[in-house]
Amino acid sequence: MLVLVVLLVPGQAESQTLLEFTFPGRVEPRQRVQVANQINGVVKMIHVEAGQRVTQGDLMYSLDDASYRIDVASAEAAVAEARARLALAEDVSGRQAQLQQRGVGAAASAAQSVLEVNIARAGVAKADAQLQSARLALERTQIYAPISGMAQRPKVAPGAFVEAEGGTVIGEIVQTDPVLVTYRVSYADRQKALISSGQASVAELYKSVKLSLELPSGAIYPETGRALFESSEIDGATGMLTVWGEFPNPLGTLIPGLDVSVVSKISR
Repeated sequence: MLVLVVLLVPGQAESQTLLEFTFPGRVEPRQRVQVANQINGVVKMIHVEAGQRVTQGDLMYSLDDASYRIDVASAEAAVAEARARLALAEDVSGRQAQLQQRGVGAAASAAQSVLEVNIARAGVAKADAQLQSARLALERTQIYAPISGMAQRPKVAPGAFVEAEGGTVIGEIVQTDPVLVTYRVSYADRQKALISSGQASVAELYKSVKLSLELPSGAIYPETGRALFESSEIDGATGMLTVWGEFPNPLGTLIPGLDVSVVSKISR
């Protein structure tokens, strides 16, 4: 580990580098999300390829929706029937109410007709709920990207039957812009940096940290990064903390798993 101390120049107002550390680091995805189906079905079509960049909301997989369309049509018919029964019950109830007002209708018949209306309304509510459930299942035959990132190799093929309750993972997306870079810092160096920077907390210290990367080729990565957070525990065997930094990666230069050198400059 290289530690470089740079003295402040009197009279200069701009921030100056106090300490510079170099650590071995490794690139990691910013996020990794598994794509799974929420209903049972047969994979009809795969709309993405391995390595393809996707945007949140892009269609990735389609399941065969024929049976689900039938379920929606059946549920729509059930709603129409329930509403017709309600209309009939309301008509009968209205007639019974008129007869009772004229004194020629039985109170029991009027009460029964009101009960029939309430039952019919409940039937409409039930049918509506079943229709919403059928439509939701139909919508779930289309599986969309939950985040933006790079699609990994599909884990299923067209024609495969996938179960929702089986926890089947049909694909994966890794977010590579931005990316994370992990590196390990000794507790002693972290405390030295905290004291030298004059910061009151580790959170404030990380705000003053600027990160840069040296690639395996020796080239300096053109984008600068920032320190995000550190592990909550020290590795008892090494006395080291793990720190995560974040870097923009618009061109895909930084690939997860790549070993890099992290240069951490702390200024005040």
